[in-house]
Amino acid sequence: MTPQLAPGPRPVVGPGCCLDQTQGRGRRLHLLDLDNLHGSGNPSIRRIDQVRNDYDRLGLMDGDLVYGACMHEPGRWNREHGRRVAHICKVWPKGTVRPVAGKNGADKALVGKALEYVDQGRITWFDDVVIASGDHLFRVAANRMRRLGVTVHLVISSERALADDLRKAADGCILHLGERQCLRHLDVVVDYAKAA
Repeated sequence: MTPQLAPGPRPVVGPGCCLDQTQGRGRRLHLLDLDNLHGSGNPSIRRIDQVRNDYDRLGLMDGDLVYGACMHEPGRWNREHGRRVAHICKVWPKGTVRPVAGKNGADKALVGKALEYVDQGRITWFDDVVIASGDHLFRVAANRMRRLGVTVHLVISSERALADDLRKAADGCILHLGERQCLRHLDVVVDYAKAA
């Protein structure tokens, strides 16, 4: 059963949501499926900036490592799409953003990076992993990271786009970015103003 978010006034964030904690937390690996967060492989500049600002307010710290991927197929889209991809790369200066081609290209690139860290034993450098996607392709990586003792959180832009098997694979918080609501802690709302 999918929890429903009740409209109305939001309470101030409490201590329940792990993603809102920056004090005393360890290093995090962030895997950003930017097409999924933007809700499209061809988002507007405004949407790109909105997602970037919302995500940054979660508290990226100096020790965190950020990998992102987005779709870029030069023959399929017009020049405006090329400008949007360049803008995506520009607004994520703290991370590595890789434009990729092909069906599920961003997902596959990020899952590959996650499994590379798992296979080489480097995933244990991190206390937490944040998968910013709801795509089912991340399930295997999430399960393998969890088995190695790394907490797996999710950040989503749409609850509809969250695959049930990925929800089950994650053992940390599931933050709905636009709603600022943790789906595992329904009484907690992430207070972006506190982190800004």
